[in-house]
Amino acid sequence: MKIVFDPLPGGDRGEMEGLVTELGQGRYCFEEDPLTCLFADSMSDLRRLPNYRDEFEAEETAPGVLRFVKITKRAPFRRYQWVLPEEFFESPVFPRFKADMESEGGYVTRIFGGVLIAHLPKASRYDPYSRYADLVRDMGYPPSK
Repeated sequence: MKIVFDPLPGGDRGEMEGLVTELGQGRYCFEEDPLTCLFADSMSDLRRLPNYRDEFEAEETAPGVLRFVKITKRAPFRRYQWVLPEEFFESPVFPRFKADMESEGGYVTRIFGGVLIAHLPKASRYDPYSRYADLVRDMGYPPSK
């Protein structure tokens, strides 16, 4: 489904393709990370744009095209993001790291080759930043400062 953000924070227009579930009465839910972070210039902008599993109101402007109106319900997830070297993704620890987050009820996606985005339930006690640091150390790299 194509989702149009018009206007975006700052007045521009943005479009993205995404997997959504129709909830009825002009309401939808993102089933994947809509990557609206690419449209944001500030944290304030990010707060006004939808994220993974957020429910939102939209108007169908053409078959397969929605115009985003507003967020109606925030999903109970925290978003995490890393820029990682290819070596990490090709290592045997990456599948474990991804599986750990998914076993906590999280959603994990890789974009642009080296950006890893994870959404974990707010109720989860799993700390992906600490786990990543442990894995990198186990790979033989010194901890980052």
